Amino acid sequence: MTNRQSSFTLSLARRLPQHLRGFTLHLILSLGVLVMALPFIWMVSTSLKEWDQVMAYPPVWIPDPVRWDNYEEIWDMLPFGQFFLNSLKISTLISLGQMITGSMGGYAFSKLRFPGRNAMFTAYLTTLMIPYVVTLIPMFMIMRYLDWINSHTSVIVPLLTNALATFLMRQFFLSIPDELIDAARIDGASPLQIFRKIMLPLAKPALATVGIFSFIASWNDFLWPLLMLQRTELKTITVGLSYFQSMYTVKWHYLMAASVTALIPTLLLFVFLQRYYARGFVTTGIRG
Repeated sequence: MTNRQSSFTLSLARRLPQHLRGFTLHLILSLGVLVMALPFIWMVSTSLKEWDQVMAYPPVWIPDPVRWDNYEEIWDMLPFGQFFLNSLKISTLISLGQMITGSMGGYAFSKLRFPGRNAMFTAYLTTLMIPYVVTLIPMFMIMRYLDWINSHTSVIVPLLTNALATFLMRQFFLSIPDELIDAARIDGASPLQIFRKIMLPLAKPALATVGIFSFIASWNDFLWPLLMLQRTELKTITVGLSYFQSMYTVKWHYLMAASVTALIPTLLLFVFLQRYYARGFVTTGIRG
């Protein structure tokens, strides 16, 4: 919905009687939620269908019968459990790495004074404007030179740092008063102690935001693991989903069951960390 459409909707709601405004706004929001949820609903519905219902016309929204065996069979058709564990391992390590490097970089760029700090930070942020595909060939050549291809190291190490993570952490640390740090310095705390004992405990919302972003991005990454990992036992879950597609057919009911299964970790992560996630967005607003 564009800004103009949102303004029109709000102006229309204000013209309505008081008792209809709440109902109208709730109705519009409910319709928006329904439209956005339709692809997910269709995915879950398809994952519970038999093959003849998948391609039926008109589309069948409610499977009859409900076929839970689709979820069991995907684990037997492929080493799906190994794909799942590989993705969990890679995404967790990348998330931890970006939280550590992002928080350290954000602390340095926000609270430490050194020559060229602002220029260095600006140059670092410009890496966000470089298209991902531009770096693929140089990164591939580096991984081949290091003999890291066909190992999880080649997928994890290049993604342990991220300019967006550093930017978000810097914006959060800027909101912490300098007087708190000055008081710690007077008490004899070193910069490392200030970072570890004062800044990090206060940065839980921002760290949760960075962790969610990096975990979801690495969990959903397809191209880089596809290039780096040729051995089946090393592949990630996103690459494993492509096994349900062949040259002439797509096993949609199995593919959707696997997609629903692949969605569960990111969904649980968001549910358990959503209060930190919301606070992180509020406290990492753009500052000077």
